[in-house]
Amino acid sequence: MSKWILAVLFLWSYSITQIFAEEEIIGGTAAHPKKFPAAARLGYRDKARNQTTWFCGGTLISKRVVLTAAHCFYTDIGAVNVVRLGELVFNSDKDDAQPEDFEVLKLKEHPSFNYPALYNDIGLVHLSRDVVFNAYKIPACLPYTSGQQLRYFIAIGWGLTHATRGQQSKELRRVDLQNFGVRCAQTTERNEDLPNGFDELTQLCVGSPQHKDTCNGDSGGPLLIRHIGQGCAYQVLGITSVGIACDTPGIPSLYTKVFFYLEWIRSEMNAI
Repeated sequence: MSKWILAVLFLWSYSITQIFAEEEIIGGTAAHPKKFPAAARLGYRDKARNQTTWFCGGTLISKRVVLTAAHCFYTDIGAVNVVRLGELVFNSDKDDAQPEDFEVLKLKEHPSFNYPALYNDIGLVHLSRDVVFNAYKIPACLPYTSGQQLRYFIAIGWGLTHATRGQQSKELRRVDLQNFGVRCAQTTERNEDLPNGFDELTQLCVGSPQHKDTCNGDSGGPLLIRHIGQGCAYQVLGITSVGIACDTPGIPSLYTKVFFYLEWIRSEMNAI
């Protein structure tokens, strides 16, 4: 299984096994307030116990829709039923943030997603009410390009900051990553998650030659580029999907290529 899938299955209340499953940020830096207003955190809220478990990331793309990885909908913890927006540092009231939780109306995975295989690893979370946009909550733009020819990306998330220490970050972090082109065709083994290996048409191959990576806790989070123009600060080019292990310089991970799915995304958004 992928490192991110395994973490989703075994994660509970910010505890996690030593198995590498989801992704988070290694070698990155703390995000500045209001820098990434499209950042979303997905979780399961057990109302009987008054306990919430956060286990995936996402990207706000409209007043009612959050983009994420379809495999985030497959967990023994419980179905995604809550989304937090406007957060910076969890469990803190001293950060410059405006956290707000939204109940989930519906989860929609891509019709060609066939778990446990991680192709077409893209899903939409429909919120139960509209998001009121402000400096802390602004959607990302859908991509204008596939990203195949771009050199650099930004990944964000709240997951592990060290590959061998099983505690997710309380603060939103960011890391700069590079496009590895088709290198994943050589570095990706065929297995249950990826029976056909790397798919250049629907996946981006992204990583770093340094100790910079996404790691446990960040599945479903965005791979971003800056947007030049009005309407948003960033375009979401990729979705954190699957990798070999955290903090492996020169060994890139696979991200769902959002551009390939624009027609499906827009169709689903128009149907709301």
